[in-house]
Parts: sequence; structure tokens; C-alpha cells
Amino acid sequence: MARHAPNRSVPWPGYQSLRVALALLGAGALGYTINVLRRARAQQTYTPVLEDWLWHFLLPVAAYGGVLLSAFLFHRGVDGPLFVVGAATLLLLCVAIHNAWDTVTWFTISLIRRDAAAASVEQAAAPPTSADGDG
Repeated sequence: MARHAPNRSVPWPGYQSLRVALALLGAGALGYTINVLRRARAQQTYTPVLEDWLWHFLLPVAAYGGVLLSAFLFHRGVDGPLFVVGAATLLLLCVAIHNAWDTVTWFTISLIRRDAAAASVEQAAAPPTSADGDG
């Protein structure tokens, strides 16, 4: 009687490589997020507000922590950790959309302010025109 391989939907023979990949991804991303926190605290030109801490640190830490936790909890027959990875992916997508929108808004407002400042400097430097039409 021929022995059949179990029905699999993943290209690896066991779950250990998936666990290692999730652990490396989670730990590496947590390390990167801690580096972001260190740099945010070191810079002096802007004081981060609660929204900055939430979107640039707390939510990514929650997502990457979930991925790292999933690596330790995942084994054959347990589906919960995969749902955590899916939720972390959606959370990171929302964080990325928010941060991209925030960046575009900041650049747009900065350009509008710069153009307005340049226009007021040009207006102040222009010679006055006479109102009686002699000029």
C-alpha cells in the first residue's frame, strides 16, 4: 500500500520554518520600532504629541508584538496565531495609510506656507505704486 503525503497548502514540510520566519520578522520589526522611538526622543526640532506616539510607536509595537507572539504560539492544529498575524497585517496597513496621508498633508501645508511667505516678502519689497496714475 502506497503511503500518501498529507494534504498541505504550504511549501514547507513543517511549521518550524514558519515559526522562525515569524519570530525573526517580529523581533526585527520591534527592534526597528525601538530605534524609531530612540530617534524621536533624541530630536529637538519637534515635540511629538499623543497622535504621533500612537501611530508611529504604539500601534506598530502592538502589531509586531502580535507577530512575535504568534511565532511562539503557533503549532499544528492551532489557528489563532494566524488570525493574529492577519490582524497585525491589517493594523500595519492602516498605520501605513495614516502615516502616508499625514506626510502628504504636512508637505502640502508646508508648501502653501512657504509660498505665502515668499509672496508677502515679494509684496513688501515691491516699490509702491501711486494712486493718482502719475507713476
